[in-house]
Amino acid sequence: MRIYPDCIPCLLKFTLNAAKKATQDTDLLREISLESLRIILGHGFTAMPPQIAQTINRMIKVKTGINDPYRKDKRERNRLAMQMYPFLKKEIRSAPDPLRAALRVAAGGNRMDSVFLDEDIDVRAAVQKSLAENFAIDHSKELKEAIKTSSTLLFLGDNAGEIVFDKVLIEEIRGLHPQLKVIYGVKGSPIIDDATRDDAAEVGMEEVAEVIANGDDAPGTILTQCSAEMRDLFQRADVVMAKGQGNFETLEEERRGLFFLLQVKCSAIAQHIGAQIGDLVLYRRPGISQKRGGEESTSPHRG
Repeated sequence: MRIYPDCIPCLLKFTLNAAKKATQDTDLLREISLESLRIILGHGFTAMPPQIAQTINRMIKVKTGINDPYRKDKRERNRLAMQMYPFLKKEIRSAPDPLRAALRVAAGGNRMDSVFLDEDIDVRAAVQKSLAENFAIDHSKELKEAIKTSSTLLFLGDNAGEIVFDKVLIEEIRGLHPQLKVIYGVKGSPIIDDATRDDAAEVGMEEVAEVIANGDDAPGTILTQCSAEMRDLFQRADVVMAKGQGNFETLEEERRGLFFLLQVKCSAIAQHIGAQIGDLVLYRRPGISQKRGGEESTSPHRG
């Protein structure tokens, strides 16, 4: 997905939030703000938003000397989410369709995003709200059918904190399909509040999935910048599920089919995918046919 005009203020907000985590020096914050504007202008409207955010994040690291300004926030998100783990399990297991409930909870967990949050949220209330909501775009039936006949699932994670919600979802999937090998992808190095190996270790993700770092620091999955191992896994996995807006922005033009699980948080994504801000989305993006040289219908439909 290429940058929309509405992405520009969001990128500036991201810049200030990240910079203020690393420094309180007003002159340095001014310098970082001006440099971020130059970066945005330099990329223009042909870049994907996560490409620009990656360049800005690297600039902030260089200017402040702080490699992971969100580390404290991520630990707190992980701690808070782990406290919710027994509650999540109980709510999902008591649902009429536990897998569908786990999918909704995992999508709602995408709300635990420090970039979009200006205040703490009531996680328990957010979970209960997610359980009561339907997906605005609902391809859960297609996902269930795909998993039935698969041996490998590549699950591309998004933020710290919500990684616990992903763990609960993976547990539910593997409970139904114990033969399925699940590989959970995290970022190769710190980028805003995205999950890394450290976060996966903090929440015990390796108890339910093989954890692999993608070798890159973009807030999404830019395959050309990922490790050869990640690129190979992306092509070979029977099913790929990508979590969050950053993964949608960077992968929705890829040739292979995959599933996107997210909560819509901004007007650009809402416009692009055909949903409303706040909607939960489970969208199957069909693959591009090599034989026909064309593409199956990729327009999401509301279900």
